[in-house]
Amino acid sequence: MRRVTKRFLDHLKSEKNFSQATVKAYKADLQKFVQFVQERNGRYLLPGDVTREMIREFLSFLGDIGFKGKNCASSRGRRLATIRSFFRFAHQERLVRDNPASEISIPQS
Repeated sequence: MRRVTKRFLDHLKSEKNFSQATVKAYKADLQKFVQFVQERNGRYLLPGDVTREMIREFLSFLGDIGFKGKNCASSRGRRLATIRSFFRFAHQERLVRDNPASEISIPQS
């Protein structure tokens, strides 16, 4: 999972020309997501192993507890946008068969 995350971040820098601050925010969001799913599902989880349910659990966790406190709906929405972008990239690169984040709704307050 971490290798694909690095490829995605490199893609944002080199091909999408995202600012350093934006790439840093995406990286932080993905690190938290990867930490969450790997702690619950195993260290050697691949992007193709991630399910919609895992993403929903992550968003629920952020709303209920978070890493350093609860996250508001807009923060969870931003993190979901990052996850969607990551899996869209992985799908386009043929690293995953389906995009598990594609049909998840933005969290409401």
